[in-house]
This record gives sequence, C-alpha cells and structure tokens, in this order.
Amino acid sequence: METISRTIRHDEVLGLEAFCLQGYAQPFPRHFHDYYVLGFVVSGERKLLCNGLNLQVFPGNLLIFNPRENHECVSTSRAPFLHYLGFNILKKRMEEISIVKRQV
Repeated sequence: METISRTIRHDEVLGLEAFCLQGYAQPFPRHFHDYYVLGFVVSGERKLLCNGLNLQVFPGNLLIFNPRENHECVSTSRAPFLHYLGFNILKKRMEEISIVKRQV
C-alpha cells in the first residue's frame, strides 16, 4: 500500500495555490470549487464524471475545471494510486492574468 500525502503551498506573488496529492486510492465524491483547477495526472488512473460526461483519466492528462463545475472520480483497479499535481486559481486572479492590455 502506498503512503498518502498531500502538500499545499500558497504563493502570494502569483496569487495561486499549488498542491500535490500522492498515493490516493479513495474516491472523491461529487463536489465543486469556487475557483479554477488545473491538474496534471502523474500516475494512476481514474474514472471521472464531470457535467454528465464519463471520462477515463490517464497519466499525462491535463484537467481543467471551471468554477462550480460538478465532478467526481474513482480509481480504477488497474492503477489505483493517484499522483496528481494541481493549481487552484481564484476567478478574480484568472481574470487579472488573462486581460490583454493594448500598447499605444
């Protein structure tokens, strides 16, 4: 059995939160966030249900969840232990970094 670890770091300068989940086999029940989530699957496989779509998630996949987007996932028996890297970005911060300013 793998050791479960969760590391979360908040960066004031960038205005985002970075996290790492490792060794997770348990399901993540249906939930949503009030912020954007960008995640990268390092290892493990999951069955993901997001907005009514059933998806398979594999290592190398990049996931993007919009604020308030319902999602849930369970591990597969083939590769049950999840290693996942992600960023949580507040909606206001995403707007700030996405604005293209015109140069005069």
